[in-house]
Formats: sequence, C-alpha cells, structure tokens
Amino acid sequence: MENLLSVRDLQVHYLHGGAHRPVLDGLSLDVCPGEAIGISGESGCGKTTLARAIPRLLPATAQIHGSICWRGVQLLTLPSEALRAVRGRAISWIPQEPSLALNPVRHVESQLTEVLRAHYVMALSRRKAEARMLLERFFGREAERLARQFPHQLSGGERQRVVICQAIACRPALLIADEPTSSLDSILQRDFLDLLRELNRQDGISLIVFSHNLSALRYLGSRRMELRNGRLHECLSS
Repeated sequence: MENLLSVRDLQVHYLHGGAHRPVLDGLSLDVCPGEAIGISGESGCGKTTLARAIPRLLPATAQIHGSICWRGVQLLTLPSEALRAVRGRAISWIPQEPSLALNPVRHVESQLTEVLRAHYVMALSRRKAEARMLLERFFGREAERLARQFPHQLSGGERQRVVICQAIACRPALLIADEPTSSLDSILQRDFLDLLRELNRQDGISLIVFSHNLSALRYLGSRRMELRNGRLHECLSS
C-alpha cells in the first residue's frame, strides 16, 4: 500500500541568539491511508515542531532539511500556491489551543463557510448547507443554536467540536492534532477522543495525534511512537 505521507531524515533547527538549536535530528515517519498514529514525548522534545513541520507551518526562525512527501509530492519545495491546495484540504491541523483556530468576531457558521470559500469555488448557499451538515453531525439538535454563536459564547468542549468541523470541512485525508485534549477535563477528553476515533474508523481519515497523555493514545487504539532525542522510536503494544 502506498504511503500517504513519507518523512525522511527530517532535521529542524531554530536560530536563537546567533546559534542553531537542533530539535529534530534525522527523523523518519510513514503514514498509510486510514492509519492512526499516536506520538508521545516529554515537554520540549519537539512534538509541536513536528506537528507544524509536516504542513509547513513552522516560524521563519526554523531551518528545515530532509524530505516530506505527500502522495509522492515533495512539500518542502512546493510553491506557496500549490501548498495551499494541500494544506487545509488534503492535510488539516488541529492546534493545542482551539481559540487559535477560531476568529473571535465571526459566528460559527461563518467560520465554516469561510474555510470552504478559501479552498473551493462554491456558491454561498452551498457553503451554508455544507456548514449546517457538519454542525448537525457534531451537535445534533443544538446545531441551529451553535451556528449563530461566537467563540466566546461556547464552552471548551463546544469550541473543540467547532475546530473539528473546521478541520474536516474539506474532507482531508490526514488530520494532525497537537495535544488536542490538554485544555479539557477528563469527561470532555473522552468525548473528543471518541470523535477522533469516529473520524478514523468511519470516515477513513488518517490521524497523527501528539500527546503526553499515554492513556489517551492507548484509547485511540493507535500505533504508538515516542519522540526522543530528535527521532521517533516505535513503542511496543501494551
């Protein structure tokens, strides 16, 4: 089976005070269609750096070398316009803090229609219909109410669900989640993990979930790896 994503010899250094600080050092990773991968590691080991490196979301202070191929296309040398067609559509990303992904002055429905407008030529009526379908899937009878609310009016769990709606609006093949449950209590964590499992098992979306929470990664039933000393190490099943 052909890999969706192949990362080879990935090296990321940050320029700090005139010196280069290595974070990732010769890292490699393969992701197959429909696969779920959980990546753990201590704080500061480079989990967020890897999560951002794959869709090329690293800051300008980062120097990146190696190979990141998406379905055979080299992302590190892809022109910006072509990269936009991959990022958000084929590969989507959920940040650690949901407020970073939400516009505070747009109501929920508008946030979703804007994601669709950015990636597709689609009439507003069609975009609104797609947005409502997403909200109905994840909020049921509450969809109508949620559609007109703003981020500050939502609970933490509701914000996370809206972020998921945004992330899958364009039906990506790969979803990257960076510490997605760190700001949630135990009940909301389980609810969110159930949503990720549903997206993986029912929709066939491949997952890369970064978390220091080993029990969360076990619950996902994912292939588990540990990021240590700048490289990924396979974990034995337990």
